[in-house]
Parts: sequence; structure tokens; C-alpha cells
Amino acid sequence: MRMPPTPAAPTVVGLPRGRKPRPEAAESAAPPREAVLATRCRRIFRVLALVLCGLHAYVARHTINPDGISYLDVAAAYLRGDTTAALNSYWSPLYSWLLAGVFAVLRPPPYWECAVAHGVNFAVFVAALAAFEWLLSELLATRRAAAAEARDQWQEVLPDWFVVGLAYAVFVFVSRRLVTVSFVTPDMMTAAVVYAASALLLRLRRLGPTAVRSLLFGALLGAGYLAKAVLLPVGLVFLAASLAAAGSLKKAVLHFAWSAVALAAVAGPFLAALSLQAGRPTFGDSGRLNYLWYVRGVPSPHRLGSAAGVHAFARPGGGSYPLWYDPAHWYGADAPAFDVRAQLAALAAPARFCADLLADRMLCFTLAVAVLFGFAFFSHRGPRRAWLAERGRLLAAQYPLLLPAGAALALYLLVGHMEGRLIGPFVVTALLALPEVLRFRQPQLTHVLPLGAALLACVVVPLGVNVAFDARNAAAAARCGEDVTAHPQAAVAADLAAHGLKPGDAVGSIGFTYNAYWARLGGWQVVAEVPAAERFRAADARRQAEMLDDFRRAGARVVVCDQVPDNAPGWRRVAGTTYAVRDLTAPEPPVRLAR
Repeated sequence: MRMPPTPAAPTVVGLPRGRKPRPEAAESAAPPREAVLATRCRRIFRVLALVLCGLHAYVARHTINPDGISYLDVAAAYLRGDTTAALNSYWSPLYSWLLAGVFAVLRPPPYWECAVAHGVNFAVFVAALAAFEWLLSELLATRRAAAAEARDQWQEVLPDWFVVGLAYAVFVFVSRRLVTVSFVTPDMMTAAVVYAASALLLRLRRLGPTAVRSLLFGALLGAGYLAKAVLLPVGLVFLAASLAAAGSLKKAVLHFAWSAVALAAVAGPFLAALSLQAGRPTFGDSGRLNYLWYVRGVPSPHRLGSAAGVHAFARPGGGSYPLWYDPAHWYGADAPAFDVRAQLAALAAPARFCADLLADRMLCFTLAVAVLFGFAFFSHRGPRRAWLAERGRLLAAQYPLLLPAGAALALYLLVGHMEGRLIGPFVVTALLALPEVLRFRQPQLTHVLPLGAALLACVVVPLGVNVAFDARNAAAAARCGEDVTAHPQAAVAADLAAHGLKPGDAVGSIGFTYNAYWARLGGWQVVAEVPAAERFRAADARRQAEMLDDFRRAGARVVVCDQVPDNAPGWRRVAGTTYAVRDLTAPEPPVRLAR
């Protein structure tokens, strides 16, 4: 019988005759369906992240927060070359340097200063997105070795498309709802450094340290400290984790030496200047002051005068609101004594915040992870103790992601204060470690895939709601335009300037001076305040006149109240806002006493 002819080998275009294609080239020529799904997920979520945060930055273009006012004041000090006033032990310098550089190039008028800052925030978010992309690529590269190890044990890991989708959903949610581009703060910059340092740490463990990688790692840690002081102790944890990943003692010593040199070169000059100014070794006072405020119960600066009538606090070169421009100036340099009872009591607020974060804002993510772990646990056939021990071993292998996140959360617990914008990037890195712990038998995986797709769809739904919400707000902001309701703080500044107030003049404030951006816009300094407008409004005419005299003695030319006083003569309401102004240089109307 005649045998059928042997089919000819396929011809590969571009290869010399007789040479066979490499296996990896054949794989890249025809990527598996799972890799295609993962790539599509990345593209979709990348666009979603840019759209969401871009819309949010536009809607919040004239929104300012108290910390942002101080960062703008510090940037202005650097811009005019006043390094003595700019050097600050509470506000980290890198964000103010970036703002000062952008302002030096664009020269925005005061009205657009805040909008430019939000544009800078969006640019920093793009950098954070790039750093997260790098982190995710390193995680996927690490997963290949984990997948091979799992197959040797007749197990399978979660598919890449699910890990990519869940990781991006967490990143987009944290970037939009926790860290956000609406705050004029360096938190998004901190997130970018955390993602980049985590990615480089995974690469160090996967490929081993080199001089270039070690120098880059140390420089990243130094930049992290310049972005936010808490990243110096957390950076030391990053460095310790990288030593464990070095592979040998010799490599660890060389890696430590190169990283330490780069870290000292980047962070050392500012550390030295800060210590010289303070007259003591210090890397910043933010931790000490937060411990005073949130653990020991000492009033924060804007509440120091809450029991008095008018609180005066003028300080030369102290920004538009001296109390919050340099908080360390108003407290002693001594470290607060450790109090166990106060420390335990202060844990309640961060614990409530974490519970609220998991049970409310991140409920979909919490349920998705809980469902997957529950399915893996109850579908496991064999001793439960062995399954838990294996999960513990796999979790310990994720130390490059978990150790820095755990250190940051412990530090914020220590000072009794947590906010989403502070812990957001560490939430992302910690959640990235959890899918690597789950492994399934092949029969189980056939049930996990549709379950994972359903859970991922449920996680994406809140992001779609955010897109619709931000799109509606952006449309409303576009219709509103740039009238007085878009920027009431600018309306107050324009009113004061129109009535003769000059940059550098002293002013007073009644109400929430903590957010008195109008003083920053006009170049004025608040020298005295009544922290609560209700106290002034509730006082009789004689007591109000006495308070105004106190403002005059403090040197204020005008007083701005964030709520129009009831039936009070001599006040001028700023059109289109709730603010009212009292000119202290004009003759006082007679005080009528009640009979």
C-alpha cells in the first residue's frame, strides 16, 4: 500500500534555508488566547484610567485644600529665591520644586495657579500609571515561574487576564477615589515612587542586582523621601527587602553599597540643610507632629486659638497662613513622650477607617477576594491545615510587595492617623500579592474561570458609575465656565484688590481660615483669626466691636468672614459668594446698646 506523502515543513519568511525557527519566536508569532485577553484588558483599563482622572482633574481645577495652599506658598518661596522661608520640616520639597519649575515656565496669573497645579497632578498621575504598568509587567514575568512551579504540582494559577483586570481595577479605583488628582498634594507622586520601587524590587529578585539597578533603586528611595518624609523609614524596609532578594551575601553587600550611595546623593543635601536649620538631626517633623495631634490630643495649629476670642499669630515670611505654613514653629522641638494608654486609644480611629474602607468604598474588591479564597478553601480536598500552611508559604514569597506596605500601615497606625490618599498605593501593592496565593486543581479551574469573570465584571461596575458621574460633572463645569461661582476664592481676592489692598498687607479672618485660599491669591498674610464664624455672629454688638479692635491691634487692614454676619453694619458682601469683608481702616459705625 502506498503511504501518504509527508507534509512539508512550513516556510518561515526571513530565515536562511535550513535554519529552524526558535520556539520563543513561534510562541510570539501566535500568542495564546489568555495573553490576548490580558493585553486587551490592559488597553481598556489604561484608557479608562486616563479618562477618569482627566475628567476629575478638570472638574476640580479650582478646588484647593489646606495642604495645597502651603505647598503653593513653599513653591512661591523657592520661585523668588527665598530658601530660608522655603526650607520646611513639615512639607516635603519635591512637589513644591515641581510646581515652582512649572510656574517659572508658564507664569500663570493667580486665577489659574490652582488649575495649573491640577494639570501638574494629572501629569504626575500619568507617571504613576507608567510606574504601575512597569510593576504589573514585572509581576506577570514573575508569575511565569510561579505557573511552572504550580504545574509541577498538578496545579494552575489564576489566569493573567483576571490578575490584570483586578490589578487595574484596584489601581483605577485608588487613583480616582483615594489618592485622587483633586488634592494639591504630593500623594500621587508618592504613589508613583512606590509603584516604581516595587517594580524594581521584583526585577532585582528575578534577575539579580547590578550596579545600574542598585543605583536606580537607591535614587528612587531618595526621591521618595523628598516627595514625602514617611518614605524614608519605609524606604529602609524596601532596602531590607532588596537585600533578601539579592541571592548571595556578596551581591547583597554590593547592592547595599550602591543603593546607599545613590540614596545619600539624592536625599543627603536636603537632610543636611533641614538638620542645620533645626539645630538637631532630623529628617522632618511630620511624624512627631502627627503623633502630638492624633495620639497625645494636642490641638492642631488651626485650633490653637479655639478657646480665645481673636487669635493673633503673625510671623515674618510665614506664608499666607503662618499657622499651617510652618506647623513645627508653633510647637517645641522635643519629642513627645510615649504613652501606652494614649497609643492604644489612638488605634480606634485608624481601625474604623480601615473597616470603612473595606466594607464600604472597597466592598466590591473585598467580596471578590473573599469569594475566591472561600471557593479555594472549601473546594480543597485534603487536610485544611496543610492547605493553610501552603498559603502561608506562598504569601511569604510575596514579601517584596507586602513588607513595605505593612511597614507603611504600621507607621500610620503608630501616629493614630490614616487617610485614603496616604495609604492608597500600599493598598494597591498589598492586593497585588493576594492572587498569587491562590492555586487550583485543573477541575477546579474550570469553575474558577466563569466565577472570576463574573467577579471582575462586578468590580468594574463602580468604575463605570464613576465615569458617568465625572462626565456629568465635567459637562456641568464646562457649562458654568469661569464665572464667580467657579472660583469664589478668586472673587474674594479680586474684591479686596479692587478696594485698595496691596500684596504683602496683613489681613484677618473669621471662620475656616485653614482653607483661606483668597489670601494666597492676593499675596496677603493672615495675622489673626476667629476660628469659628458662629462665635462672632453670636456675640453682641459691643463684643464684636472689641474683636474688631483686636484685629486692628494685630495689624490687619481688613477682616474677611466666610459667612455674612447677621444684621451687622459695616460689612460688604462679595457678590456671588457667602463671604463678607470689613474694612478696618474706615470709621466705625456707632455701637447701639440694647435697652
